[in-house]
Amino acid sequence: MSWRKTIFTIAGLAILLGLAGCKRDPRDIAKWKAEGKTGKLISATGDHRQFVRIDAIKALAELKAKEAIEPLVALFSDSDLVVVHKAVDAVASMDDPRLEKHMLKALEIKSPIARTTAITTLGNLKSEAAVDPLIAAFDDEFEEVAVAAATALGQIGNPKAVGPLTEKVDDRSFNMRMACVTSLGQIGGPEAAEALEPALGDMSKKIRVATIEGLIGIGPSTAPLALDALRNGDPLVRESGMAVLQGLNDVPTTGSDGVWYRLASLTAGENPVVDPAKNTEIPSIDDNMDALLEALTHEQPEVRDYALLTLASMGESSAAPVLALAEQNTGRKEKTWLTGRSVWYGAPDWKIDLWAAATTLNPGFRVNERIASDLKPHSQTAEQMMKSLEFKPSRPYIPLLIAQFAAFGSEYASGKRTHSLFGIEFTSEVTDFSTGQTQGSIDRQRTKRCRLLAEKHLINTDYQAVLPLLAALNDDDLDIVAHSAQTLLKICHERAEEPVIAAFSTRFENGVELSGSAFQRVMQDLSTPEVKAMLMKVRPNAVQAIRTAQKKYPNVEFSNIPLDDAVDPSLKAAPFRLAYFNGDRRTELRIIFRPDENGNWVPTPPLADKLPE
Repeated sequence: MSWRKTIFTIAGLAILLGLAGCKRDPRDIAKWKAEGKTGKLISATGDHRQFVRIDAIKALAELKAKEAIEPLVALFSDSDLVVVHKAVDAVASMDDPRLEKHMLKALEIKSPIARTTAITTLGNLKSEAAVDPLIAAFDDEFEEVAVAAATALGQIGNPKAVGPLTEKVDDRSFNMRMACVTSLGQIGGPEAAEALEPALGDMSKKIRVATIEGLIGIGPSTAPLALDALRNGDPLVRESGMAVLQGLNDVPTTGSDGVWYRLASLTAGENPVVDPAKNTEIPSIDDNMDALLEALTHEQPEVRDYALLTLASMGESSAAPVLALAEQNTGRKEKTWLTGRSVWYGAPDWKIDLWAAATTLNPGFRVNERIASDLKPHSQTAEQMMKSLEFKPSRPYIPLLIAQFAAFGSEYASGKRTHSLFGIEFTSEVTDFSTGQTQGSIDRQRTKRCRLLAEKHLINTDYQAVLPLLAALNDDDLDIVAHSAQTLLKICHERAEEPVIAAFSTRFENGVELSGSAFQRVMQDLSTPEVKAMLMKVRPNAVQAIRTAQKKYPNVEFSNIPLDDAVDPSLKAAPFRLAYFNGDRRTELRIIFRPDENGNWVPTPPLADKLPE
């Protein structure tokens, strides 16, 4: 090798070693950071290697090197988006008067990540200059940018943003709705409160909670909006309205607002169940009549039902205003149905008037004339319809279900009595029993089946049938009275017992023959001392004879043997033949009841202490 080649080789190696010595690595960045050499770090942001540039940008951000702001801003247009994001983050972390200007510039960066950072920073800065650009960002193609803009506007608090935020309160995006609701609450004021109203019923509980908190934060001026929410058809809106009033410590306890607050409370939840015992919790003084009348037209059935229960507890005085409202606000079909109440069993009665008028005020009042026609009492079509899955025992059909309780062959059941329910007249012919007993027996069995089906449907309607059933206790048809009483006792035994006993007592005092009636049998299933004492004064039936014998001889089972001849009811004696088994031998016990000096029907002579051997 010549000396020239040797010199060039040595020179080349020297250059390579020199370049190697100038190559930056993470240790250099860490060293310069520790030494505070921001100039070298700024220079390193131009390195051709990404990791070096990023480390240098991070170091400058951690040093809060304000002299690096302009070089970092210059990187906003860098071709490497990762570098751009780190540069925007670094500038955003600086505490410098120029920050607002640079973040506004960053809004123009094509990267949604960079724009989101800039928007968040401007919100933290409460930048008034950013209001218009942020409103424009609502239309950004990237959701995260638009959501960040909505959030930042709430932090800034400029009322100018209320309108644009309002337009997005019902957005399909949960994040956007949440951001708008939160920001409207932060901005405050009457317009913001009004804009929050639709979100009271948002499908998301989190958004409803944010809306409630926003309205509470705005202050007492939102109370009227919350009171209006109590009347809303959406239970979620009503619940939110209650929560706002609770948060404002402004829960109404009197007047119309008090009524609506209680109605909202009673019907809260996804599937509210009406409890008739709770209607007493609703203020029912006359001053609240307007609120209760308004509630009868509410779209939610539970609200209407609680209003009706409250009105019923007020008594007869409540019927007239409800009737007047129904006459004024209902259509032709509803009025036709309402007029038909004059021939319902138990009519005329204020309970029927109140119940019928309230039923027609239901915004969803619907009738099916074919179903109504098929429900002619005791008919074959009635039996078929009540067995059908098509039949839903809604309130308009309840009077026809009660009519199934009528005495066999009564003028209503036979068609002699014209009933214009839904404008349909029942004018069928009376069954002719003169041709033989077979047809009469078939019809009687069908009557029994119709009664059982009607009772089942009425029990399923629960409290909704109580008022017309209570009115039916006053009818002259003892079968209607008895089966209505029996149904009431199955629906609400504790509340029904008093009116049922009163209905029996009234007839007894008026000299109505109750012996052998279905009403007597219903009363025998009640065990109160008052009922037992009353039944003692009524001519006994076979049930009472069997129970008397079994009470005397508790280990023996008795059954009734029909008498060969009917007993004259005018006689002061009621004989019975009872069968029982003495070992393997069927034996007969005769009992004769006669009234004693107190008018009580007792076995005379008294039953022996032991049955005969």
